[in-house]
Amino acid sequence: MAELRRLVHVLQEPAAQRERHLWWSRFRRRHQASARRSHVARRARQAPLVPLQLPEPLQLSGLPALTDALWEQVRPLLPLQKPLTGRPAIDHRLIVEGMLWVARTNSSWTEKISSKSRS
Repeated sequence: MAELRRLVHVLQEPAAQRERHLWWSRFRRRHQASARRSHVARRARQAPLVPLQLPEPLQLSGLPALTDALWEQVRPLLPLQKPLTGRPAIDHRLIVEGMLWVARTNSSWTEKISSKSRS
C-alpha cells in the first residue's frame, strides 16, 4: 500500500523526477524479490526440513462406551460444568465421549468434529 501511495505522488512530479522514481521503484522491487529468494534458499541449506516420524497410534478396540454408571464415576474428577464466573464450559460428557471415540477408532479428532457438524 505504501508503494502505491508513493507511485501516486510520483505521478504529480515533473517528467525527469517521475522517470527516476519509477526506475528506483522497479529496481527496489526486483532487488527485494531476489533478496527474498536468496534468503529462502539460504535457510533451506542451513536447516533442511526433516519429516517428523510419529509412532503409530494405539487402537483400543476393547474400550467400553461411556455408560451412565461410568460417567458418574468420572464426573467428580472434572471441573464444574458451570463455573461461578465466566462462560459455561462445553458439555464435559460430549468431550470425554469424543476422546474415547478417537481412542477406540484410531481416528483423528478433526474427523470427529467434522462428522458431528455434518449430522
